[in-house]
Amino acid sequence: MRLETKDDLKNEDECKDLLEKSWGYKCKKLEGNNEYKYILDFILLDENDHAVRFVEFKARKSIRHDQFPEGILLGLFKFNKGAEYFHKNNIDFYFVAWFEDGFYFYKYNPEHDLPIKYASRCKNQEPVVLIQPKYWEKLCQL
Repeated sequence: MRLETKDDLKNEDECKDLLEKSWGYKCKKLEGNNEYKYILDFILLDENDHAVRFVEFKARKSIRHDQFPEGILLGLFKFNKGAEYFHKNNIDFYFVAWFEDGFYFYKYNPEHDLPIKYASRCKNQEPVVLIQPKYWEKLCQL
């Protein structure tokens, strides 16, 4: 697992602000440096501080959301953690990405048939889920 850079944190702050404005929920960064780390980036809360969504965020500003027909990579471990929160706690899981052509989101759906590969975006390979362009919904243009 790599540490987040200053650019990563700046992108997350911009994403947090955008999610709060777009979806109308409070957005809190999930943090932790022990065995209870939540793995995903954000939790969205309603006006009573009840959890309504978990969000994993990635900045992929140099590619379009539909640039790779096979799909955009998300580590299987993170994907499975979001799916676990959905199935065990009935809380939606979203993968939000900042692409060259705007902010998009994928809402987890157990009915989607997503391929799993052993691949990498950089140099460390791992099991990943591929989310095809047809499953991405545009949140906004930046």
